[in-house]
Formats: sequence, C-alpha cells, structure tokens
Amino acid sequence: MKKYKILLFTLVVATSLIWSACSKEQKWSDKLKGKWNVEAIKLNNTTDVDLSDAKHTIEFLGGKRAYTASFKGIYTIDYNDQLLKDISDTFRYDIKDNQIAITSTQTTKVRTLIRFRYILETLNGSELFFNKTPLDTTTAYLKANR
Repeated sequence: MKKYKILLFTLVVATSLIWSACSKEQKWSDKLKGKWNVEAIKLNNTTDVDLSDAKHTIEFLGGKRAYTASFKGIYTIDYNDQLLKDISDTFRYDIKDNQIAITSTQTTKVRTLIRFRYILETLNGSELFFNKTPLDTTTAYLKANR
C-alpha cells in the first residue's frame, strides 16, 4: 500500500510540473500572438539591418499546446519602391521555457533575417525584444512593437 501512495504522489508531482511548464509556454504564446512592426534587426556582429527602404512586420499565429507544438508565423517586407516585389514568407516557430526558435522559412531573404533561437527578453503589450547574444557568441536581435 505504501508503494502505491509513493507512486501516486510521484505521478501527481510530475503532472503538476509538466502542467506548470506547459502553461508558461502557453502564456508566452498567447502574449506573442498577433502582428508586430519590426523596428530593428541586428545580425552577426554587424550594424543594424537597414529597414528604411521597407516596412517589416512579423506575425505570430499562435495556437494551443505551446510546449509541444510548433506554430506558424508570417514575415512581411513591404517595400517603399513600387518596382520591388514585396515579400510575404511563412515560418515555423516553437517556444520552450523563455526561448523562441524560428526553425524554418520559405525564402532565403527572410531566413537570413530571423532564423535563430532567441531569448524572449521583453514581451509585454506593445514591446517585443528577442536576443540571441546570450546563447552563443553570435550577436543577433529583433526588436518590434505593436
């Protein structure tokens, strides 16, 4: 009987730990959901990417089961010059703990801009800041607002 009580207690504790981890990622996903205007991007120890020639937006579509699921997003580049063709690219992302990984894109242009694993440093109602720098020696970040 004592073995069953210990087993039951262990299952309850493990379930609650998994549930709390899942709900944390779901909260991040719910806050992230929506369209963001990209203000700044920095890549590989260079200066900021020049965003003055186009409007860049990133949209996270979200979903349920954020801890175990991969979600879709859309990155759009709307060029000021009417002769340039705008880009709208879908991507996949997943959230684990306080990190987001953008794992696939369709176009090379968008891939070089956003396809990294970032720490979600700031995510509130109107500000978003992803930072890759603390994860390794490569400097990269993405800053956006609503």
